Amino acid sequence: MNKMTCALVSVACALSLAACGAGGDSKAGTINVATSLTASDSPFILGSEAGVWKKRGLEAENVPMQGAAPALAGLANGSIQTVQQGPVVMAQANQKGADLRYFCGVGPVIWNGLIVDSDGPLAGMAGLPYKQKIAALKGKSIGVSALKSTTELLGGMMLEAGGLKASDVSYVAIGYGKGALSALDQGRVDAVVTYPFLTQQGEDRVKLFVDVPNEKDAPSDMYNTMSSGWMANKDWLDKNPDKAQKFCAAFGDALDYVTAEQNRDTVAAGLQKSFGVPSLDLAKQVVSKDGPMRLLSTKLDCGALQRAIELAEKQGQIKSEPKMTCDNMIWKAPAS
Repeated sequence: MNKMTCALVSVACALSLAACGAGGDSKAGTINVATSLTASDSPFILGSEAGVWKKRGLEAENVPMQGAAPALAGLANGSIQTVQQGPVVMAQANQKGADLRYFCGVGPVIWNGLIVDSDGPLAGMAGLPYKQKIAALKGKSIGVSALKSTTELLGGMMLEAGGLKASDVSYVAIGYGKGALSALDQGRVDAVVTYPFLTQQGEDRVKLFVDVPNEKDAPSDMYNTMSSGWMANKDWLDKNPDKAQKFCAAFGDALDYVTAEQNRDTVAAGLQKSFGVPSLDLAKQVVSKDGPMRLLSTKLDCGALQRAIELAEKQGQIKSEPKMTCDNMIWKAPAS
């Protein structure tokens, strides 16, 4: 809703670029938007192709980037104005001197889970009660995109909700997409923290072992935890409140566009072509009324953000000081 980020590398070098024009607009007021080919970025990319932002009177340029560090550098030097990332990324950056704020939601809840080899011993346990499934992971290896990343944070959350500690498993960095699936195929890990569209890319090779949105006996707070949002420099937001609000409204339009019944064939074709969803049928399921794309929203919920921050602090991914709160992470738009 979530982007699954790479481990945050040194932010200090990115922040040192701030003198180059942090928060500034590029050519003629265009909003440069850092994206990658992830499920949570797909509404922006496909919505842009459909002219959604232009209908709101905005010029939004897609700037492909992979991972948090290049995006943070772009925010610092003004080459991009916004990117969607998880609370850990923002908190880590702000604790190192950045002044970033969320101004629009993307993933207000957790849409992740765990996949296992469909032919492995864990696959047959997928239908058991949540705590029993989690207990079976003790001593196992869990694949995450990168160590100390958002996916590791989410893995720890799923374990804790089921009664295990992070020390009860071993985390292995396996990257994204095909590389992550290969690690599971080769037996280098027992389970992988998954997300749309990784689960779909695995097809029959994987079994969805934990599906956070649909775990009926799991703690509700686990699901109601913020996974990602659109963030920008506070200075840019304060100077461009109308653009920021129009951008968020346009993203809402994009969410409506990708999930609308009449657009399903066009959107599914785009997901198959550009986002690695292996078949049109699977792509149509993704954007159906029961698919994961319905979980994305422009909503920003303080409670959901605070739960993510508390979890990150507990797992040692962010420091306890300076304290990260909704007040210094969510932008307050000026009164109209």
